Amino acid sequence: MSREQTESRIVYDKTKADSFISPADGSRVFMHRAYPYLNDLLIQMDIYADFPDAEKDTCCMIYIYLGDELALVPYLPSAVAAYTKALAFACESENTTVLGEIPDLVYKIAKCRNIIARDIYMAENAALLSKEDDGHIYDDCADIDVKGKMKAANVKKLITEAAKTARSTLIAHPSEHTSEYAELIYDMNETLYAAFDDEMQKSDDFPYAFWAAKKMYLRRHGIEWESPTKLNEKLKR
Repeated sequence: MSREQTESRIVYDKTKADSFISPADGSRVFMHRAYPYLNDLLIQMDIYADFPDAEKDTCCMIYIYLGDELALVPYLPSAVAAYTKALAFACESENTTVLGEIPDLVYKIAKCRNIIARDIYMAENAALLSKEDDGHIYDDCADIDVKGKMKAANVKKLITEAAKTARSTLIAHPSEHTSEYAELIYDMNETLYAAFDDEMQKSDDFPYAFWAAKKMYLRRHGIEWESPTKLNEKLKR
């Protein structure tokens, strides 16, 4: 595929994704519809970034966009990958605007990784948890390389703040941080929402009914999942 064809595909994927994640009322209720386009956009960006004449600052900003949207799916490894690629381009940039993205990127990478590490650890060690023994749950992200653009102390501060965010973020089942889960999002939401009428979707009982149906749907596809209510009650510290 030529550079021009790749650029055309990138524009198409981003336009389609935007149509679902930025509707007129500003809500993000259609993220599951956007995911196939975000996933393809990530693939096309990897192809585009390898062209010798690719616009590197543009690559950085689109990878940031991808990270921000994929992190809503929820925190997927692909979001971390997008942020990490954006950071690599930012560290090579001479553009002050792009360089200014570095602190936020370090924070976002650390936050996503800390949340993923925490959720996996908590799911595997729920019976062993105590408030005094949680320091090792969080990834120190020591491998984040900002190539001299930031002082080490500033990097450490951002990572520490991200760990604090992870502690206060709603606990999710670790299956939600996998590509297998993300691949099911579109069909799952289309199927489950169609099973509930508009009146039920507006009721206070809807989240619990939806989560029960979601658990059965995911189990049929080989994914074990627990609802936010059960996890946050079971693992509350």
